[in-house]
Formats: sequence, C-alpha cells, structure tokens
Amino acid sequence: MTLENVPGISGKAFAVLGAGQGIGRATVQALAAAGARVACVDRDEGLAQAVAGAVGGLALSGDVTRRGDMERMFQDAADWADGCLGGVVDIVGIADVRAIADMDDEGWNEQFDLTLRHAFLTVQIAPRFMPEGGALAFVSSMSSTRAVENQTVYGASKAALNQFVAGAACELGPKGIRVNAVSPGFVRTPRLVAALGDDFWAELNGYIPVGRPCEPVDIAGPLMFLCSDLAACISGQTLTVDGGTSTQAHMPKIPLKRKAMGATA
Repeated sequence: MTLENVPGISGKAFAVLGAGQGIGRATVQALAAAGARVACVDRDEGLAQAVAGAVGGLALSGDVTRRGDMERMFQDAADWADGCLGGVVDIVGIADVRAIADMDDEGWNEQFDLTLRHAFLTVQIAPRFMPEGGALAFVSSMSSTRAVENQTVYGASKAALNQFVAGAACELGPKGIRVNAVSPGFVRTPRLVAALGDDFWAELNGYIPVGRPCEPVDIAGPLMFLCSDLAACISGQTLTVDGGTSTQAHMPKIPLKRKAMGATA
C-alpha cells in the first residue's frame, strides 16, 4: 500500500483504540503506510504488542470504559508523541445480538456502556493532548439508521453515537478538532467470519449492490480519509460504507413492463 502523499497524516501521531485485529489492525496499517506514528491500544496486551511491533508503534493496554485507564493511555501516547497527538481513531464496539424481548437490564446497560462510554471518555480526554487540533473518528454501524434483525438495542446505541459525534463536532470545532464517524455494513472481520459461517457470507453477496461485503481495509480507508487534511471541512458527519446495502428497499422483484415503467412507445 502506497499512501505517502495523504496530506495531514505523515509525521503525525495517532492513537487507535481497538487496534488489535479487524478494522483496528487495518487502520493501524493504513496510517503507518501513510507515514504516521501509531499508538496501538487494545485490552489484549498481546494483540496490542503484535500490531504495534509490526509498524514500529507504541503498544498500550487497558479498559477503554474506565476513566483511569483512558487517562493513563492517552498520557502515555502523548508522551511518546512528544506531547502532541494528531488524532484518535476509536474502533471499539461489539453487538449483543438479541431480540428486544430477550434483552435483560444487564445486557441493555452493557451494550450502551460499551458503545458510548469510551467515546465519551475519548472526547473528554484526548483533546487535552491535541494542542494543534486534529481529528477524532469513530465507528458506528449500518444498524444505527436501518433496522437489522436482533440488533435493535445495538442499533439504538449506535444511533446515540451518531448524535454524540454531531454534538461533539460542534463543541470541539472552535478548538480545531473535527469529529466524524464511519458507519459500516457487514465487514469480514476475524470475529464475524468465525461467528457467522461460510454459508451466511456466500448468501450475503446477493444482498449487496457491489457484490461483496466490506473487508477491514475498506473501512480503514474512509477512517484515514476523515483524519486527513482531505477532509479538512468535514465534521459532525457519519459516513455510510456498506457497499450500497442500505440504499435498497427489500421487496419482491418488480416485473419490467415498458408502459408501466413510463415508456411512451
């Protein structure tokens, strides 16, 4: 991958939360290929060390839902980066896939906590270490704007994240910090590939206009774009990256009859 000419990335330091695998790992690799220094944060210390070692970055491990851990990790990242971060990419999240009727109070609380608390802490803490401005980029979900079976609670938490991104952009804009999100459809991350099985992925191809689900690198690219100077006037937005899936209305195939479709001959 040759990305040396992406403006606003080379020579800067970025922190990636959830860097150990999938979209996070792909984002670390994209940023590093573009000349960035990357602090790689993951709750699994071994994964953090592996991805950081591959790009000459800094490995950090902790719980992104705990204020103390986030304070420590951002401080360590900033110290490593000579006191200044250029941005943060926050990949963290997981769906509790259950129908509303099957969701208990604990599951509800955990889903919203896991989706939103680290974003809240990132927006509060990271700007202290971004004296020259920069960008925060989060990962939402197609289910934040479309109903996906058994993802109603997850989708509601991601919809809240979209609104949080919009509000944070307004508050941080005067400090020179942009805030955006990418909203993926189904992505072939290692976790989802293992969980959903080959038959699901084969069938899914037929539902996606581009003919395939996203790979992690397909999400890493837009995340890096939002962190770059190419997106210097983009803030408060959630960019859907789903191969066109959410643009469709699912219904029986409409028979094509020329007159019915408005032809005049």
